Amino acid sequence: MKKNYILLAVCILILLLLYFGAVENRTEYKGTVNGEKGAETGERTDREKEAGNEKTAENVKETGHEGTAEKEKETIPNISRVRAICELATLDCYYHNVAKSIKEKGRGFAHIGEKERKFWIEYDGIVRLGIDASKVGMVRQGEWIIITIPEAKVLGMSDYSFAEGYYVSSEDGIFNKNEITAQDQTKALAEADRQVRNMFSNDEELLVGARERAKELIENYIDQLNKGTGMDYRIEWVYEEDQNALQKDINHVKCE
Repeated sequence: MKKNYILLAVCILILLLLYFGAVENRTEYKGTVNGEKGAETGERTDREKEAGNEKTAENVKETGHEGTAEKEKETIPNISRVRAICELATLDCYYHNVAKSIKEKGRGFAHIGEKERKFWIEYDGIVRLGIDASKVGMVRQGEWIIITIPEAKVLGMSDYSFAEGYYVSSEDGIFNKNEITAQDQTKALAEADRQVRNMFSNDEELLVGARERAKELIENYIDQLNKGTGMDYRIEWVYEEDQNALQKDINHVKCE
């Protein structure tokens, strides 16, 4: 009987030890989880701080950039911008032309039997019409922008573009050749080029259109400036040819 009591007491003691051991393990494990959460929370907090710092730095950077842009913002018309617009406002005119020439036969005993030869060179090109930007002037008087603009002219011509079968020539002599040289062809093209330039230089409709194109782009620039600044700039156009004519009249009066 006494042994039974002793055995029961031992069992109860073992159960108590197991119970308190399990409680202690659960407490330690819970503490570990909380510790990990604390570490995670701390890491998240650090990342959030870093993200906040980066965002703040970006805001500062953007604000600084906007401030610089604000300082650099145009508030009055700029002659350099006006001239740059004139340089861009060119009118490209495509043309197709034929250069014709004659290679005369030579004179004298050495040229007996030579034949006069005709040749044609068919080619394409581009004539560029526009304003000489260096002659554009601008004066600002309050809200009035006085712009002096010259007549449009031929600013340049592109290189030639030849298609297949562009060259045609009459037959050469059988015994005494009268060859058409590269120099003959270059001379013919130069003469044809001169004629094309003169044709476009005297085309009033195209020249007026080229100047009107430049004027339109300048007016758009002033309108955009007005919208950005709240100003009311207005343009007064002065044509260079009118100024030249007026100056001639003044000089003529002085001479009389």
